[in-house]
This record gives sequence, structure tokens and C-alpha cells, in this order.
Amino acid sequence: MTDTNDLPEAQSTVRSSRDWVKILAQYREPNQLRSSFELGVSAIPFFLLWALAWWALSISSG
Repeated sequence: MTDTNDLPEAQSTVRSSRDWVKILAQYREPNQLRSSFELGVSAIPFFLLWALAWWALSISSG
């Protein structure tokens, strides 16, 4: 079996921990707009599907 770190493609994509600190620094501070958007795109479909399930349950047991 070949170690992937020995491949030339892998060598060019390996990043040091300092590189990752720089890359991830933008995510250190919370973004209120992004947080609200993510909650909305998660919560709205969840509650719609939950209501649909209750509706389907009322039809099937009714």
C-alpha cells in the first residue's frame, strides 16, 4: 500500500498549522447574519415537516 504523503499531489496540499490558523481566523468572530440564516434554513423546514407529519398522522388515524 502506498502512503498518500509520498505522492506529489499530497505534498502540494499539505498545510502547516500556521496556515490553518490564518485560514480559520475569519471564523473566530460570530456572524449574526450568518447565524440567523443557518437557524432559519434549519428550523423552518424542520417545523414544516413536523406539522406535515402531524397532519398525516391525523389523516391516517382519523
